[in-house]
Parts: sequence; structure tokens; C-alpha cells
Amino acid sequence: MKIAPKSGEIYSGVTAKIMVIQALPTTENATAQDPNGTLVYDHSQKTITLVTKKTAASDVIFHFEGTKQ
Repeated sequence: MKIAPKSGEIYSGVTAKIMVIQALPTTENATAQDPNGTLVYDHSQKTITLVTKKTAASDVIFHFEGTKQ
């Protein structure tokens, strides 16, 4: 999954990242534990939690918690 900022927003300076997302067996949830960060999708609550990691000195990290829209 590519995570990239939208232009013209407060978070537009965030560094774009690519993360591998995996479905969790026997659930409808998904997760990513990746060198670029962590993403958790909870299907029942329709929530996403995303935290990117700094992988280069110039990276701007991003933390997001919210509901699917």
C-alpha cells in the first residue's frame, strides 16, 4: 500500500511510504509491521491506525488514527 500526502493539506510535508499489508487469518482485519511503519485496520470498528517510521534523516513521520470514510 502506498501512503502519500495529499497536496494542500497540513500534513502535505509527510514522507510517502510503501508498506506491505497482510490480512490476519480467521479475521477481517489487516496489519502491516514494516520497516516503514505500522498499520492496523480493524474491520468491525472500521478504524485505521497508521504510524510511519523515519527511514532517512529527511523523513517527516506521520501518525493517524481514524475511521474509514
